[in-house]
Amino acid sequence: MAKLVVTKPTGERFEISDLSIAEIKYLAGLNGNGHAETPLTRAISQINKVAQTDYHGFFRALTPFGKKFISILRENTQGINAEMLAEKLGFKSTAQIGGLAGGGMGKAAKKYGIDLENVYRRNASSENGVRTVIYFPGSDIGEVK
Repeated sequence: MAKLVVTKPTGERFEISDLSIAEIKYLAGLNGNGHAETPLTRAISQINKVAQTDYHGFFRALTPFGKKFISILRENTQGINAEMLAEKLGFKSTAQIGGLAGGGMGKAAKKYGIDLENVYRRNASSENGVRTVIYFPGSDIGEVK
């Protein structure tokens, strides 16, 4: 059995072991002459998603506020407005949520192969000149622990 080592354009590498040469050729889309028969991108993206998604590592990398954010969203399955969320987090303004949920969690999410849309969703609307932002738990929030 052989192993396939894939290096992405970013330099990030991952390895798949215990494959036959035929399986490696199929995944890599090679016909033996160095020319691709099928697009490698689709196979690699599916492998990468499985190989790189680490919800446990993501959760461990979160700050205490990030962990509290996840906990609050789990408790509020129907969503929570930004004002209430900021209050529960101990923030002085809702703008602080953006720094936490966007930039702060975004860096960790990228590192652990997480799509933040699967962890939480944010819905902003405006009615009668009043802007309302609601945060909802994402489909994979149960995996983040």
